[in-house]
Amino acid sequence: MRAPRSPGTEALVVAVPFRPPTSVHQGTAPGIALMLALAKFFRKRSYWSKDIIFLITEHEQLGARAWLDAYYRVEANDEVLEFGRLESRSGKIQAAINLELHGPFVSSIDVKVEGLTGQLPNLDLFNLVVRLCGREGISVTFKNRANHVQPNTFNGWKHQFQTMMAMVKSHATGVPSGNHGHFLRYNVEAVTLESHHNARNRKGASFLKVGRVVEGTFRSLNNLLESLHQSFFFYLLPATDRYVSIGLYMPPFGLILLPILLTALSLRIKTAMIKADKNKDSTDSRPGARSPSTDYSLTATIRDLVFGHLIGVSLAFLPPYFDIIGQTLQLNSGESILIGTTTVFLSVLTIPLFLSKHLKGSIVASWEAMKCVALLEMALLLATTSLVNFSLALLVAIFTVPVLVTVSPSTSRLKSCVQSVFLILSSPLGLAFIAVLYDTWTTHPDSDFKKILVQTMSASKRALLFSVTDSYIYGNWLFPVTCIFHYSTWIQFWCVLHRPHYS
Repeated sequence: MRAPRSPGTEALVVAVPFRPPTSVHQGTAPGIALMLALAKFFRKRSYWSKDIIFLITEHEQLGARAWLDAYYRVEANDEVLEFGRLESRSGKIQAAINLELHGPFVSSIDVKVEGLTGQLPNLDLFNLVVRLCGREGISVTFKNRANHVQPNTFNGWKHQFQTMMAMVKSHATGVPSGNHGHFLRYNVEAVTLESHHNARNRKGASFLKVGRVVEGTFRSLNNLLESLHQSFFFYLLPATDRYVSIGLYMPPFGLILLPILLTALSLRIKTAMIKADKNKDSTDSRPGARSPSTDYSLTATIRDLVFGHLIGVSLAFLPPYFDIIGQTLQLNSGESILIGTTTVFLSVLTIPLFLSKHLKGSIVASWEAMKCVALLEMALLLATTSLVNFSLALLVAIFTVPVLVTVSPSTSRLKSCVQSVFLILSSPLGLAFIAVLYDTWTTHPDSDFKKILVQTMSASKRALLFSVTDSYIYGNWLFPVTCIFHYSTWIQFWCVLHRPHYS
């Protein structure tokens, strides 16, 4: 719909995903009906200063991504996602509202904000929708959880904490919670409004009230002279009327990373002192001298560092070849990628045995220097990840920092075995398995342990397949970044733990 008062340089989008009756998701026919009614209503008004695009997409997020790529004339990759050409387009899209209405009665509206790779819309858009719903008397939820009636009590704090952790869990995956998530990739502020109907609440809100909420949102955005930028883009939501800004959650996160930096500093000082003592007594030929020669400089770790990253880069590009090999063995894509990734992971566990046999008589880096460099790389990885997807960085840091800080070679076989178990659990595959196991257990709390374990293995296979698929189709960087950086750094710690002792 062309705006009568502008040259068509800016636009707003109201989108609805089309779901056929055979879809596993709830139908969205009421949302399409509301969108058509809004289109008829908007055409009769002359105050619009921005074009309005009414969009119906098929195939869930694939359709939204294909339309956006075609709208912004992104170069098509025929091997992954092929899209057509648009006959007409408007100007820059400033904001978008994705509607997922499932019935004629609305007891509450759940606002979804998570976008691709952890992107979030401007907080002003979220607050705008929440306040308009409150004005129309529509209950608003976040993560399908309403606000606590007494937020300042302990029970209220507990309720808000659980809501915030629900956001952290979904935000960490980097998977959009709705079609709006792909608009954020093009700097378009967008949210999804999903309706829920409670059978006990016979009244609910009518389509008229929901339509007034959408109209109020578009009229507010229509009056903007510039894009939303005053409010926060990095936040956590414990409730619909409260938020935790980046200025509040980053200092505690820095304290979580502090042990890594202090341990790396102490190891650097230790290696410098040992190196200085070694230089003073370079002619030492006593029986207690190490063999092979041990280099305490940080530059000696370059060989191990490059070797670990080569393995990570190879793993990031191997899934298509796993699929090709699996087809010859009559395996589906999920099984092929899971078996191939697990094979690479188990093969990496034998690297210390290989090094101990082939590095005899050569100069090797000390485990102190290797751990120092690995800790610094891990701290840098977590810090940069927190600026893009704080939830992912937080969960990884909580489970890995205590393990990585305490890892060191030991002559005690029991201590070495215990450290190996915890280090494997803190690996990317271990963390993914723990996350899927927890999600399966919370989803099916009444199932026995054996059934939960079987469901976890099946869910882990699908999760790994979807992460690879999202990286190729949508550009989700979770899988490649995990392989190239996180897994490569973890290999360094594994080599540190199993560094041979020389006497």
